[in-house]
Amino acid sequence: MSEPDYLKLARSAQTLNLSVPAFCQKKKAQGARLVAPKIAAQDAQNITSHQLA
Repeated sequence: MSEPDYLKLARSAQTLNLSVPAFCQKKKAQGARLVAPKIAAQDAQNITSHQLA
């Protein structure tokens, strides 16, 4: 696996709060496509915390 492919997997896994191996297992089980996050994980957490406040 090339480094850019691994980094893409890592970004997708981080978006779902999963490790890369766990994400690969889930992706294989669900037949999911890789989706690049539209916003940074920290920004998403900030949005969620403001909506809950």
